[in-house]
Amino acid sequence: MISLSAFLIGILGSFKLWISDRLFPLTPVFNVLTKCSDLINYLIFFVFAACLIGLLIKFNRIVFLIFLILLIFLIFQDQNRLQPWVYFYSLILFPFLIRQNKIGRTILSVTRIVIIGLYFWSGVQKLNAYFLTEDFPQLLMDIFKSTDKEILEIGKWTSFLVPVTEICISVLLVFKNTRLIVFWLAFFVHILIIIIFSPLVLAHNYIIIPWNIAIIALNYVVFYKNNEPIVENTHWAVSVIITVLVGVMPIFNLIGWVDDSVAFNLYSSKSKLFYVAISEKYWNKVNPEYNSFLLRLPENMSGGHLIDVNKWSYTELNVPVNPEYRIFKNVSASFCKYNIPNSDLLFLMYRQPMKNENLTKWTCE
Repeated sequence: MISLSAFLIGILGSFKLWISDRLFPLTPVFNVLTKCSDLINYLIFFVFAACLIGLLIKFNRIVFLIFLILLIFLIFQDQNRLQPWVYFYSLILFPFLIRQNKIGRTILSVTRIVIIGLYFWSGVQKLNAYFLTEDFPQLLMDIFKSTDKEILEIGKWTSFLVPVTEICISVLLVFKNTRLIVFWLAFFVHILIIIIFSPLVLAHNYIIIPWNIAIIALNYVVFYKNNEPIVENTHWAVSVIITVLVGVMPIFNLIGWVDDSVAFNLYSSKSKLFYVAISEKYWNKVNPEYNSFLLRLPENMSGGHLIDVNKWSYTELNVPVNPEYRIFKNVSASFCKYNIPNSDLLFLMYRQPMKNENLTKWTCE
């Protein structure tokens, strides 16, 4: 119930992500999936949302299978839809595929495994120099809306507490005797995240607010005053599959073989950034809506415009762009249709930190 409710809120909150009637291009697994008309896509979305609502009223296996098939179709139609929270809810709902008398215990076990994996890898991913010395200190300055260098220094000295806290939560949730105190630590962390990303402070990425509320509720159900082992008397194959997905697969993200979205690479400052540079001469050829997604250039730079694709995704779809090259390449193709000369249209992908040696450039050619 918790996961289904939060999933529905997330989907409704990112409505444009799930339809094709938008400016941000779809990135399909197979091109044929984009041949559906906007009307058909609206219909698919409404059936998909209706299945979620129906499951909230009363669980039905056939409705759940329809929901799952439509979810797979929608993700295959646009890979940007595989957001971390979508992956998280999908893993927790996975046990509903099985038919057995232990499904309740299986769901509890899977939820514990997924949550522990989320905390652990979210912490591990933040153990990098850029997050610790640059991004977190800057985040503190944004939170306090200050340019005081003392806050910057405090951020540099305290940044390690963020990944260490997440890793400690993951480890201590495993042990029965430490769950109660760690539940309250995790509760405090999520409340802090909700406040920081709310309109009161940063007003950024609202879609993670229901996700954090859902994790608090799930923690209460599966960990609070709960002395059961992580994996109870359950469906062993499901537990093994989930353990591999959240415990082993993220390792391969560290060497670039697995996407950030399925490795719980959350706010780690490691995700790639993507920009589209268009000269002033040809700016009038593109859709005027792109004006809303421009990166503000330094005063000493002129002669063109720089579209921040992540800002574009946040503004239009209410989610960050899935930071993978194949998605950036597909976005590039949508600009190549304007027939702008290669000398006046350039695509820029940065790996953090933003330095020349971390820049990859390409043109339509």
